[in-house]
Amino acid sequence: MVTFRPLAKSSAAEYFKTDLNRKSDGADAGYYLTTGAVPPEWGGKLAATLGLTGPPTQEQLQRVLDGYHPLTGEDLVQRRIENRRQGYDVVVSAPKSVSVMAIFDDRIPAMIREADRLALLELETHAAVRVRAGKEDYSQTTGNLLWLKVEHQESRELD
Repeated sequence: MVTFRPLAKSSAAEYFKTDLNRKSDGADAGYYLTTGAVPPEWGGKLAATLGLTGPPTQEQLQRVLDGYHPLTGEDLVQRRIENRRQGYDVVVSAPKSVSVMAIFDDRIPAMIREADRLALLELETHAAVRVRAGKEDYSQTTGNLLWLKVEHQESRELD
């Protein structure tokens, strides 16, 4: 199942800092930057364009959410408005039966990762921006995305 949730500026930054599955010592690890079986990684055509390589940092993530270049701090957005949509939280969940089978067949996690990779590449081909110029208001396909891919072995409650 795929779930898309828009990120609101008022809550996104704090949400990304919050570890919903805290470390055993109670420390806040940052939910989207904790390392599971597969380390978090930047992806999409814009990751290469922006020069994002290596493991993501909280500072890079915060800059992107705020509309700044993650490495240089330069503006990436035209306007700073309070209710600007910062992006989407896209959750891809395998059906429970697949998750159960993964316990018995160690090939399944790799298959799930490959399916995720292909889905993200397909999603990127449909990426668009809203163009508002004069009286015009339309979407223009860019075919460019920046994503932070994080794999979690456990599920989490969605609102």
